[in-house]
Amino acid sequence: MRPWHHGIPKENMVPLVTPFIKKTESREGALLITGAMIRHMEKIDPQVFQELSTCIKSKDDDLREASAWVMARIAQHQFKEISELENFLNLILEALNEKSPRVVSHLCWALHAIFDGCETNPEKVSPFTPILVQSLLKASEIHKTDENLELMACEALTTLVRKISRGCEGEIVALFNLSLDRWQATIRAKKESSKETSLFVKNWILLVSECLGNLGTKYLDPPAVNRVVKLILETSHDMTGQIERCALVTLVGTLGIIDGPPFASHLPSLWPLLSEGVQHGGTELKNATIATLKELQRALGRNMLKFADDTATLLLSLLLSPTVDRRLKPEALVCLAELALMMDLDFKKHLPSAAKALEQVLTILKWAQRYKSLGGHQIYDFASTLKDAIFKAYICFLRIIPPDFPLENAPGFRSDLINFLNTLDASKLDDQSSLSFLGLLSSCATLKDEKDVRYLLSHLHVMDTIRPFLQSPNCQVKQEAEHTYQEVALAMSESEAAMIT
Repeated sequence: MRPWHHGIPKENMVPLVTPFIKKTESREGALLITGAMIRHMEKIDPQVFQELSTCIKSKDDDLREASAWVMARIAQHQFKEISELENFLNLILEALNEKSPRVVSHLCWALHAIFDGCETNPEKVSPFTPILVQSLLKASEIHKTDENLELMACEALTTLVRKISRGCEGEIVALFNLSLDRWQATIRAKKESSKETSLFVKNWILLVSECLGNLGTKYLDPPAVNRVVKLILETSHDMTGQIERCALVTLVGTLGIIDGPPFASHLPSLWPLLSEGVQHGGTELKNATIATLKELQRALGRNMLKFADDTATLLLSLLLSPTVDRRLKPEALVCLAELALMMDLDFKKHLPSAAKALEQVLTILKWAQRYKSLGGHQIYDFASTLKDAIFKAYICFLRIIPPDFPLENAPGFRSDLINFLNTLDASKLDDQSSLSFLGLLSSCATLKDEKDVRYLLSHLHVMDTIRPFLQSPNCQVKQEAEHTYQEVALAMSESEAAMIT
């Protein structure tokens, strides 16, 4: 059966419906039809905005709800058509005092969409930040028994902090403290009843994380860090769901970035959460935990060394597992490579396992490259990401391999490396991959064992490989090629001299 509007151009429907918005007996239906067509419109009749400003103030609950829903649809699908954004925001702010939680939920959705749409021009909304924060918090407090409204208000606030609120530190500090209170209250509510609160906990955690990212180190003192860590531990102990744990490990990473080296003192208590995330989490939790481990390594540096061996074991276990989602392996490989650089010679004990991990990852890369022409952009993007991760891993591992480590017993560092480089088409590499490629050749030339240098360089035809990069139009690639060329030439001359001696 054909839909009722079949054959009528969508842009021609609005003039047919708009007149009915003015009529009392047909307003709600006309608004609902208009809202349903919003995403298909090229332009919105200004008359629609005029009628919405009247209908949202109606005494009819259903009409106000329909109006709020249409406003949310406009903000989500036709944000650019809101020519008078200030008036539109004022209309929403006035209506947020509404008694009906369903109306307020739609308005929170509208604000969430507006904040999202203003990301490139935040100055359009930033003057409203203080009143928006106050109004959204007030609405969620008045209607705190309505779960949908609390979720929508929290999501709107999170988007506001992430994309709009630069320069509003006072409001964000207050919001940060209030978010901690709401988070704690939600955990207690979970303890006292069997009510499902995972989404609420997740949303308040994400809002706390966004507030911290917005404020930075200036407003994060030790008592605040201690309070957040205490809440993380309490939540991880009482709630075992994947949803809130993903949010928790992300927050741990945010805290580490902002607090820096002093945050290392909290790692002993937080380590079980991170370890369990990699070992027993689902794909999303594993991915979030690996990202957090990488952030902590970069933020804490050598202060992370106490957990370096444990981290290496976790990452190698994941990389060597045949059942783990292969999409996790590029990020895990990069994290392991950066850890190896940080550990330096202390990573030696993990090198055999790292070589085996590289063998497996290279096998996955061959599969991805073979099928990327059949699998569309998804497999193509995965192959490209994995290739970049392999570049970085080899560069890092080769820099720390000691002279007494036998490469001939580790195919991942010798024959597989040669095959990987010789099968690459250097002419098809983008600038970033070209820099990684040259960096890897440089790492081969600077190995500590001269026999390994001689073996690798003789099998890679390095000088011929580098020459095309010397003509690159990209200055950075050209400079890196010149540097690599000099290093390889020096390594080859030293190797020949050693052979003569």
